[in-house]
Amino acid sequence: MTASAETLLQAILPSWRAELPPALAGDTFDAYLRDHRAEVLERLGAWLRGEGEGARLPWWRVAPTIPRHQDTDALRTEAAAIFEAVRAYLSDPEWSILDDEERTEIIHAAVVPLWEPDDADRLTQAVADVDGGLRDEDDVIEEIAAALRDGTDPELELHTILPDAACDFVRIHHRHLPECNRRGIVHALAARWRGQIVAVALAGTPTGRWGRSSSCPPEGTLEITRVASIAGLRRYDRRGRLVPVGAASALVARLVDLLPESGRGVPGCRLITYQLTSEDGAIYRALVAKGLRPVARSDHRQAGGARSRVALAGAKIRWEAGPAAGPPDWTLLQPQHRPGARAAFDAFERRHRREAA
Repeated sequence: MTASAETLLQAILPSWRAELPPALAGDTFDAYLRDHRAEVLERLGAWLRGEGEGARLPWWRVAPTIPRHQDTDALRTEAAAIFEAVRAYLSDPEWSILDDEERTEIIHAAVVPLWEPDDADRLTQAVADVDGGLRDEDDVIEEIAAALRDGTDPELELHTILPDAACDFVRIHHRHLPECNRRGIVHALAARWRGQIVAVALAGTPTGRWGRSSSCPPEGTLEITRVASIAGLRRYDRRGRLVPVGAASALVARLVDLLPESGRGVPGCRLITYQLTSEDGAIYRALVAKGLRPVARSDHRQAGGARSRVALAGAKIRWEAGPAAGPPDWTLLQPQHRPGARAAFDAFERRHRREAA
């Protein structure tokens, strides 16, 4: 098994390197492969025995873990988007009628829902100081980027998981839709924290008939079908503060990053996920700076295609990301969440236009 898996690894390494995102290319991936070589070979061997399609096997299908990286430019871009989102609230004419506690509560819920309230208060004051000429904008953005770095839990490990194991977790921990649709699965990811799986995400190509007239075909569309997590998990960050673990948000963020590689025979061009209107949606709002945006609302109905066995649990907001994603409709969000989301998304689009130029 090892010899054939080793042969396969050498054959597909060039294609793996070609599809890596820039932040993982070169030494980062080489070090990852050295550290996990035995596990990669074991998974390649299992793939050979069960599938026999190794030549078309992307690296993330057999990665024991998904390589972590700290992209400084990406962190600063996200920090700038957060800064602009807070500034959008501070420049709102109606802001003056709010007291300090109310404004902190709104910014916490709308811009940085995964942060602690005290940090949201300090963020708001820092941006206000910039607009008042008391602080330098670049310094505050660097501080926000540092906070984002500090918020990355070194004990939270993202890795691939067998779909059956992911569905077992969903059955126990998903309140609304405990059943899985196993057809078309492209990604089954898990977040492991302190040795325990605390969240999973399943994503695949749509199996119904909808969307076939789109410029992004079903083969290039990645639909997040389930995200389930253990609620209420908290940890101490590097400053000794008790903060949420954020496992579900980390999984959705990783799926956004993996979209370009996730098409079946074509580049991934659109990611879709759904938020029940009865849910807070904080994990999605937290990713607007990465290009995720609300695009449409659908009422309660029976799903089509292979999902028809599962009654969807109430009205939903559809969120999309990627080059073929629809335009945002900010009216789908609660009024207090709109200014910050719009400002964060505008910052994302400005960066996207600069990179495309």
